[in-house]
Amino acid sequence: MTTRLKYCPWAPLRAGVTVLEASAGTGKTHQITNIVLRLVTELGIPIDQILVMTFTKAATAELCDRIRKRLHRARQVLEDPQHTPDEAFFQEFLRRTVSQGKVEEFSTRLRDAIANFDQAFITTIHAFCQRMLQVHTF
Repeated sequence: MTTRLKYCPWAPLRAGVTVLEASAGTGKTHQITNIVLRLVTELGIPIDQILVMTFTKAATAELCDRIRKRLHRARQVLEDPQHTPDEAFFQEFLRRTVSQGKVEEFSTRLRDAIANFDQAFITTIHAFCQRMLQVHTF
């Protein structure tokens, strides 16, 4: 199953494949970081079960860094009640999480994702294909 999303940070998430297609400079990396954050928190998908694939090594490195920072920032927002998030996305994330009574659950999921971040599969298309050939050689 493939889901195609327009840029809408709160579009419903579904299990399966999400394809994000957009022109350069339109916020793809930002949207991907939000999708990963929501997959981890809302759907409870472990970080090592999420595949993030892009074209270049530079884009992969940037995605890895930004996803890690996004997870840390979300955890900080949930675990520090005195801290008011400055970004609209995090204000809405906090509002939704509190209204659903899931602060502790989401915090735990974020702690796990951060602790296991080195197992995240954030890669180039080429590296993904190479890995599949190595794993499934016959």
